[in-house]
Amino acid sequence: MRKITQLAAIGSLLTLPLLSGAAQVDDTFQVRINLQASCTIDGTTDMDFGDATEAEVIAGTVAEATSTVDVTCSNGAAYTVGMNDGANFGSGTAGQRAMKSANSSFISYNLYQSTGTSTPWGDIGSGDELSDTGDGTSKTLTIFGTVPAQTPTIDPADNITSGGVALTDTVTVTVDF
Repeated sequence: MRKITQLAAIGSLLTLPLLSGAAQVDDTFQVRINLQASCTIDGTTDMDFGDATEAEVIAGTVAEATSTVDVTCSNGAAYTVGMNDGANFGSGTAGQRAMKSANSSFISYNLYQSTGTSTPWGDIGSGDELSDTGDGTSKTLTIFGTVPAQTPTIDPADNITSGGVALTDTVTVTVDF
């Protein structure tokens, strides 16, 4: 009878669920990001009025020039684009941007949002900036430049008869969003 009891005990052990020795529990967690609006300036092109004579500057017949700024803003993001007065503001004609030579010759110029000089470009907060709403794609903004009639300021060290004198300015574009 002892053998039967032992076999019965072994048989009942075989019918118990096998224990793997480890337990398992599960839980979950969230993955999130708080996506913020963004704007980028994707590129700019330089404005080049080309060659002009002193007589053309005095007469105000220098051809209009253009440059571009490419801006991308998130879909639905309100943004404003402005341009500062440049590095030489007021050095030529008072109250205007100016291009300058290495020897301090000056020619004034103006920047506009459209052809025909109707809406000037100004810095953020000036009232002369451009406001728009982004759609997630790059938008090309054209800047129209003019050289108004003026008598250029020519530094005695600049010899405009021997190949001309290069005048430049640097304008900073700002996107506020």
